[in-house]
Amino acid sequence: MQVACLCMPRMQVAASDEKPADAMNSYLKELKKAHHSQVEGKQKQRNSAPIRTSSVHGRIGNGKIPDAAIAASSIYNPSYKSSNGQLYNYPAGWVARTTDLQQWFQVDFGDLTLVKRICTQGDAICTQVNGGYSAWAAYGDCSKTCGGGERTRERICTNPPPGFGGNDCTELGLSSFTRSCNKMPCPGEIKAVDCYVNSAPAILPQAFDKNVESVSGTEAIVKYCQERATKFGYKIFCVDNKGCWSGDNAASVYDDYGRSKGCTMSKKTRNGVGSEINADIFVYQPQE
Repeated sequence: MQVACLCMPRMQVAASDEKPADAMNSYLKELKKAHHSQVEGKQKQRNSAPIRTSSVHGRIGNGKIPDAAIAASSIYNPSYKSSNGQLYNYPAGWVARTTDLQQWFQVDFGDLTLVKRICTQGDAICTQVNGGYSAWAAYGDCSKTCGGGERTRERICTNPPPGFGGNDCTELGLSSFTRSCNKMPCPGEIKAVDCYVNSAPAILPQAFDKNVESVSGTEAIVKYCQERATKFGYKIFCVDNKGCWSGDNAASVYDDYGRSKGCTMSKKTRNGVGSEINADIFVYQPQE
């Protein structure tokens, strides 16, 4: 919240015979008519006399209301103290701290008082304060316990907060930063490790489940073959059209042949799941 520098000028007040009470702002109970606002105290006296009005004309600080009766939520520095919130021989006004988000200005009249008129004058004499970021907070919890999640840390524009028309922190960089976490595969998932052009069927000669006609859809076929490979204890399995391929020596044979130049995971299989299975052999690794 930004609050302009405020100077409190003239007041017309009417004093009464009531006992001293708290701040004027806490008394305001009901506005009845223009120029006839009655301020009632929080604590009513048992035998309170009617308000007796007599006018006190002039500025705050003219001797009728002392500086000690003027208070504020905070001050920007001693040059902008609360008693400066007037137009009586003070060149500067009252200014709150830039970090003060609940600013208030209070005048204690001492007695229950009928306020007939308040005139204020603002003067934008405050120096602009450009905002600055706080230190980075700690990273939050990871969004997933496995399978790759994200965690975020943040910083806020409070060091100092922007004030009096100063710049916010937009040009100072991002207010949040996200990084990956818990990248390990979840139990039961598979990892797509590579693919081969189907020109050498002998790479993985054993078809442990061929022509899976009952399974429809590429992702469903891969999931089916994963379950079958896990059942047989295979460390690596392949999907070729509608067949599941592997063997006892699949891991060593796969290492011997290396990566195929004819197909890539990013282009052909988007990490191996959900794309067309056609003339290539797609290699997967079950996760424990």
